Amino acid sequence: MIKYCLMFVIIIFISGCILSNQYINVGKITVKVVDEQEKPINAATVTIASFTGVGSNREKSVSGYTDDNGNYSATLSGTNQYSLTAAKDNYYVNGLGYTFKDVKFKFWQPWNPQVKIVLYKIGNLVPVYARNTKFSPIEIPAIGKKIGFDLIKFDWVPPYGGGTHSDMIFKLEKQYLGWDNYKSKLTISFANKFDGIQLVKQKLRIGTGLKLGRLAPEEGYVSELTHFNNAAPINVYKNSFDKDNNYYFRIRSDVKNGNLVRAMYGKIYGDITFEPKGNKTAEISFKYFLNPDYTRNMEFDHKRNLFTGLSDIERNSLQ
Repeated sequence: MIKYCLMFVIIIFISGCILSNQYINVGKITVKVVDEQEKPINAATVTIASFTGVGSNREKSVSGYTDDNGNYSATLSGTNQYSLTAAKDNYYVNGLGYTFKDVKFKFWQPWNPQVKIVLYKIGNLVPVYARNTKFSPIEIPAIGKKIGFDLIKFDWVPPYGGGTHSDMIFKLEKQYLGWDNYKSKLTISFANKFDGIQLVKQKLRIGTGLKLGRLAPEEGYVSELTHFNNAAPINVYKNSFDKDNNYYFRIRSDVKNGNLVRAMYGKIYGDITFEPKGNKTAEISFKYFLNPDYTRNMEFDHKRNLFTGLSDIERNSLQ
């Protein structure tokens, strides 16, 4: 009996070793770093990393510099998911992920794919009002009412707070019967002609700084946006949120003779989400950056956030 038990343990041990290592293979990647005009960038620092998932060294990485053709190649063992980043002075850090689809004789396939990373030159950095309400929660004060929120004061307008401008107007409609049985809709609208919001469907760039474009668009803003968040019994949850949703917005538009004179522009990384809270209303989560200088410049300076006193976690989330 002991003999059979020992054999069983050995089989389990060997199977565990095979299972724990079957996804760790060797991959080779060439990263090509170019600028916005597709010209190669030499001497850029490239880091290639992969999560091994075993032992104390749970992530492996290699780094080096691009050659005159903007290329850097490296061989690295890991899972099929690799992260690639590139950096150089006077450029925004940028990167992306790469997933190998196949393996042959412990080598990820295709062998040595070329992956392009574009580095964007740092231009005119400006101070902005930047907040992440995931870490500074804002709760809608009432159900069924249009209520303005001041993005600079970071407060609701009277009678619910001390804000002075209804930069975004939120209206929550909600029927709540239980944690798994509710219907809710959030409508976001704007106070002024030419104010509005514009959807940008895009995976955010890895790195810091310029995750979307340099300039907010001149046209294409809509005056209203709606989201829903519903649940039904037997764990059926549905909502309209999408992690690849990002936005530009325009507020405080000055109008003369029916024409737009100037406005403040901003951007939102990720979607605008909300979560019904039982007998309460709902909390809204979104990460916004507002440039107050009345230009469309979206190159914000992380070191000059016009909001002060933020927690470390919120400040770091805005990178």
